[in-house]
Amino acid sequence: MPFPQLRNAMVPGSFEYTREEFDIDYGRSVSINWPSFTPLLVRNDSLDVVLNPEFEPHALNYSNWSLNEEFALKYPHMATMATIRS
Repeated sequence: MPFPQLRNAMVPGSFEYTREEFDIDYGRSVSINWPSFTPLLVRNDSLDVVLNPEFEPHALNYSNWSLNEEFALKYPHMATMATIRS
């Protein structure tokens, strides 16, 4: 999870939602904001289909990660612990 404050807020015993419910909501909300016009798969010099070499650095830059507004509405106390996209 790229949001340290949010990760720390999930300490067992301090969680007010079921873990399953939270995991589903988080999974539906999280995005690495890969530009839609940039192909995820490309052909290399051997013409093999491979993951775009720009993807890994993009994904490893945590400032590219965000959660959607629905997450922020359901978990307002956690919304300040992550980047929320509109």
